[in-house]
Amino acid sequence: MSFLKPACARTFVPSKVVLTFNPNRMNKFFKFRLLPGMLFILAVLASPAYGQGFRRIFNIPGSFCRDMVQRPNGDLILTGGIRADGRIFLQQVDASGYLLWANHLDRSGAHGRALCLTPDGGFALLAESYPDGGQLKNLLLKFNAAGALQWETVLNNPSLNNKFRDLIATPDGGFALVGDTRIQTPAVEQEVLFLKLDADGNQLWAATLGFAGANDLVSRLVQLPNGDLVAAGERRPLGQTASDYFLIRTNSQGDLIWKQWYDKPGYQNAKDLLATPNGELLVIGETYQLNPARQTILKTNGVGDERWYRDAAVLTQDPGGSYQSLVNCFTGDAGGNTFVAAFDSARVALTKYDPAGDLLWKKISNVSDIPYAVTLTADGYFVIAGETEVPGQATLMKIDADGNYLNFFNQLSGRIFRDENNDCLYDTSENATLNFAIEARNQFGESYYQTASPDGQWSMAVSEGNFQVFARPVGSPDYFWTICDTPAIQIAGINQAYTVPDIGAGAILDCPFLEVQLSAGLIRRCTSSYYNVHYCNYGTRTADDAYVLVVPDPLQSYEFSSIPLAGGIGDTLRFEVGDVAPGECGTFNIRFLLSCQAQNGQTICAEARIFPDTLCNLEAPGWDGSDLYITGACNGGTVQFTVKNQGVGDMAAAVDYVIIEDQIMFAQGSLQLAASQDTVLTLDNADGYSYYLLTDQTAGHPAPGRPSAAVDQCNGGSGQSLQLLLPADDEAPAVDLFCDEVVGSFDPNDKMGFPLGWKDEHYLEPGREIEYRVRFQNTGNDTAFLVVIRDTLSDVFDLQTLRPGSASHPYTYALTLGGVAVFTFQQILLPDSTTNEPASHGYVNFSVYPRADLPLGTKIENSAAIYFDFNEPIITNTWFHTLGVPLLSAVPDDPTRTGVLRLSIQPNPVGESAWLRVEGAVPDVEKEFLLFDARGRLLRRENFQGKQLLFEKGKLGAGLYFYRLQSADGRSGAGKLIVH
Repeated sequence: MSFLKPACARTFVPSKVVLTFNPNRMNKFFKFRLLPGMLFILAVLASPAYGQGFRRIFNIPGSFCRDMVQRPNGDLILTGGIRADGRIFLQQVDASGYLLWANHLDRSGAHGRALCLTPDGGFALLAESYPDGGQLKNLLLKFNAAGALQWETVLNNPSLNNKFRDLIATPDGGFALVGDTRIQTPAVEQEVLFLKLDADGNQLWAATLGFAGANDLVSRLVQLPNGDLVAAGERRPLGQTASDYFLIRTNSQGDLIWKQWYDKPGYQNAKDLLATPNGELLVIGETYQLNPARQTILKTNGVGDERWYRDAAVLTQDPGGSYQSLVNCFTGDAGGNTFVAAFDSARVALTKYDPAGDLLWKKISNVSDIPYAVTLTADGYFVIAGETEVPGQATLMKIDADGNYLNFFNQLSGRIFRDENNDCLYDTSENATLNFAIEARNQFGESYYQTASPDGQWSMAVSEGNFQVFARPVGSPDYFWTICDTPAIQIAGINQAYTVPDIGAGAILDCPFLEVQLSAGLIRRCTSSYYNVHYCNYGTRTADDAYVLVVPDPLQSYEFSSIPLAGGIGDTLRFEVGDVAPGECGTFNIRFLLSCQAQNGQTICAEARIFPDTLCNLEAPGWDGSDLYITGACNGGTVQFTVKNQGVGDMAAAVDYVIIEDQIMFAQGSLQLAASQDTVLTLDNADGYSYYLLTDQTAGHPAPGRPSAAVDQCNGGSGQSLQLLLPADDEAPAVDLFCDEVVGSFDPNDKMGFPLGWKDEHYLEPGREIEYRVRFQNTGNDTAFLVVIRDTLSDVFDLQTLRPGSASHPYTYALTLGGVAVFTFQQILLPDSTTNEPASHGYVNFSVYPRADLPLGTKIENSAAIYFDFNEPIITNTWFHTLGVPLLSAVPDDPTRTGVLRLSIQPNPVGESAWLRVEGAVPDVEKEFLLFDARGRLLRRENFQGKQLLFEKGKLGAGLYFYRLQSADGRSGAGKLIVH
């Protein structure tokens, strides 16, 4: 059996990860990484069966939450007040309690008392203590679905201003309210005022009802399925201090159906009212003048006949002897059980009654919050809204139906230190700054994360279980450190505090380890763009005299930088950043002007590289010391790829390479180079196609990634931009390549995933990270103070690998258990596009790996919702990738391959037939001809010998096709043809 009350039930999903930091992109060595400056508040990487409680404190001094309603999608709207500045507290949070928008209205000291959802998808707010004409009055405010104010009206209650207590939205689009009013009978009595308004806030009727010879104080209002209204409160006989619960039922026009009060011992203070679908009614409150005082519940049928009355739950005394209970709200579940949230003994308490009203249990937490509203979620949990007792801030907490997580989590704390003598024992001289993240993992699959402070201290909230504690370096590779073992920590029960033994981290290598990151927003021709350069030293020793080289695109020209330009050679710009200590990071900006010669849709690439970039792990097991680096360039009618071994050792074995031309595998081969040796691969490219060369490093290479280079659209050609479609060689930390397309007209709020993916299917190799970029623009007519991006990640992603990245503005980050990544730009002050178009843009990047167990052909889709202040969200486009065969996997291990076949086809475009010819001297060996359509699907396969093949159109339709020729001696070639 479910219950009806103004605060409707809603679904809540617990939080997983919360980070607060000035963002920059993390490096790609680890599945999870935190940067210095991030505050890792809480991470609960858990199955739904464990660790679902949470508590949110909204950081607004003097705030409190008086009521809440749940939207159909699980979001919560909260209202109350802000005592510090007299504003109405009003905000919407998602299913994990994270802010979506805030609209804290200034109404001269008024605060929110009650909320209700409206049939049009919006909501209404009843406020009190609004100054008007020298009196304090009630306000009714109507908002649309996005939280924007539509209208407001001052409510008329002539005899008792400011005494409306509750409201509901009626099915006709209007509103019903109840409050207290005064009448002369001949004595002055207080009765209940029912008020009905239309959808625009105009009064339709008013009705005054109550009990003769008493003052009636109303608390709540509900509407029954047939449209009748029921109000609950307490009846106080004139001249007496005792009081009793009452119920008054009217029809939808305010005509009295029945009224009843219930004579019980003690002084009863009514607080909340519930109605069941079959018309039964429950009233909850506090009863004093008993010894001891109690929570009490009254249940009646639909005509007011008492079913039962219960007073079994004692109000606990505090150590000083006074009762400290505030019973404001209750709710029920589908089984007919009733749950009362209270402030008991200066703590949050939850009491459960069965359908017969018998007390099942009462549990008191360790949290000093005052609860004002409670609702049941779809997953059987409860969400409680209120405020902290001291100093007074709005709160939101979630507990399960058994009262677990009232005490929330246990506490683990400890210290990690740099173990200078590698004895795993801490001494006072071992105080070097470290960048480490701590993970605590139990047998249930729950993982909790926290970053250590600069002095190595850490503390985290955890649930129950047998926990193993692990330390991970932040930024530097695992092989830099050896980590001392830590014992298992057994935690039973709740509200426990455990200190983990000190964790020693001994440095294996003594060297700097620099990382650089490059990012920018929109790139437009004839327009300046700001590039952000961020760098960090994640090594164990200071990087002396560090500098960054930035190579802009040939179509970009340097205008300005936030630090001095130290010089450069040719198009390479040099920026001195000085000594960078271990753990130190820095940021600077560069402004580039893009030439008007750039074309919309053209790819623009800039590269940053930081020095010293020495690979420290010269003794990595099995590594021969080689280090391949590839560059590519247009050279007249050819493309030249230079592959250089810039390492200190000769390659011990050959590695394969593959060359891609637009949509096809153009050539393949292998190479083996001595230290400092290079080789040049030259391709004819009279038509200006795009080419991409990919190879592997030799076994044991300590840096991630594969060497690659792309040359796009030489001599104004029309080939695809392989710079964007295929992975760039920027996974090594010391280098970062940023590429993007020039835009003209564009969607200002969009999403892209890099690399974009090969061919129309956006093929992505397994094991490749996707870097998503969400761009946004304030196209409204006023400054945006809050921007929130919510990105729901499906189960195809490995959420533990999600890494927040660089952004245009500082933001906070959270990842919920439901896989929702939330990026919040508080006080972003983003101007509107009509006031300052260049500054109206923003962006955020984040990276994530698909799950490793996904089969080939899996489609990976992702989109995001962008919220500007309290407007409705803007949904971005959906970007997708398809998991495809690794590019190098189809290359046979054949050391006899020596080159590329040079091919021609005449005529081209093709009518009915054409001759395909192999140019130059080639062995007379068997050759295989393959024909593909524009989407890469194989259409035709034919074997022949000699140097030419008659190509016949046959049943092919008009359009663009790609062909490939492979010979038995390992050579290959490819090209395009057009069929009329």
